Amino acid sequence: MQTSRIGMDVERVEAAGRSLGAQASEIDALVGRIDAIVRGVPGVWVGPQSDRFVGEWWPAQRRMLVAASSRIAGLGKAALANAAEQRDVSGSSRSRPTGAIGQPAPGSTADRWATTRSAGDDGVRIQGVRGDDGKTRYVVYLDGTVLENGLGQRGALENRAQAGQITATYLYILDKVMREVPPGAEVMVVGFSQGGIHGQWLAESKLFNITDVVTFGSPHYSGAELDGGANIVRIRDSDDRIPPLGVANQLADGVEEVVDKVRTAWRSLLGDDVGAVQHEVERLNRVDLTFTTHTDLPGDPLFGSHTNPQTYVQGSAQYEYQASQSAAGRVALESQSRYTGHVVSDTDAGVRINFDNVGPDGNQGSGQTSIG
Repeated sequence: MQTSRIGMDVERVEAAGRSLGAQASEIDALVGRIDAIVRGVPGVWVGPQSDRFVGEWWPAQRRMLVAASSRIAGLGKAALANAAEQRDVSGSSRSRPTGAIGQPAPGSTADRWATTRSAGDDGVRIQGVRGDDGKTRYVVYLDGTVLENGLGQRGALENRAQAGQITATYLYILDKVMREVPPGAEVMVVGFSQGGIHGQWLAESKLFNITDVVTFGSPHYSGAELDGGANIVRIRDSDDRIPPLGVANQLADGVEEVVDKVRTAWRSLLGDDVGAVQHEVERLNRVDLTFTTHTDLPGDPLFGSHTNPQTYVQGSAQYEYQASQSAAGRVALESQSRYTGHVVSDTDAGVRINFDNVGPDGNQGSGQTSIG
């Protein structure tokens, strides 16, 4: 009779986990090389066949490779986590890393603001949140521009996304979200300034099941509320000088809304009553709201209250009160409340910024200078 054996060779399991991680990195490198080739095609080949050629790669085939890389990387992480757990059980001195896993997820708007500003060096933090209903949803936190980076990742020129240009930062965010968020999972995006612009881009792209977008001090991006299908809440302080930079896009939105209504009217006139009614129902079921706060906090001569980290701590409480006073605001708050529960995954576990000791002048400890 053969004897069954249960156990683990910890070192070999750890080696397998590291090897899987390396294989996922190789797929990532391959995706990057193909990206470079495909991006160069429109410069040497123009026309419908060129468009179809590029379309074969972006986004469907690309997403399949990114998803495969994500799953392989996940297997590697699972192997390493199980090996670490085995070491703990065996009394090894090596312990599992600590972080936000298992802790309550940010539930208030102020907590979400603080988490957005704690998004690590790359400015992107993604948490998986298990709700009381047993469903896991994802919150994508996107921080603002970093001055030290100059023209690079999250640099000042990356704000040209406001003008509808695809940027390296947006592509980086897109990759990370594809890697961390399972297809079809509900997503809320919370962004500060430049991060809010890219968050509106994500919603408009329809590549993810984004139900809510919350922005702090971000310019308005044209089309996101009409095309993306998400509830969008924009929180802006009256002394913040960055959001008004999107005034041209707000005017464009007004024009686009008129065109949208004309299109709906023609549908009805041409006999497509079902399509016209469904279009209006879908549009009315979404929320697009802007909340203006008044904090009277000292700020920067150039950017106003935008650079004071306390601005949207106080502004968050004002937003929640204002939202509770209207039917549309309550819809937004209720939708956002579904992203409460316990954190089950966190790309930046352990990264924290303590906003309790930030003075009214905005001074805080060392770190990157983030303006929006």
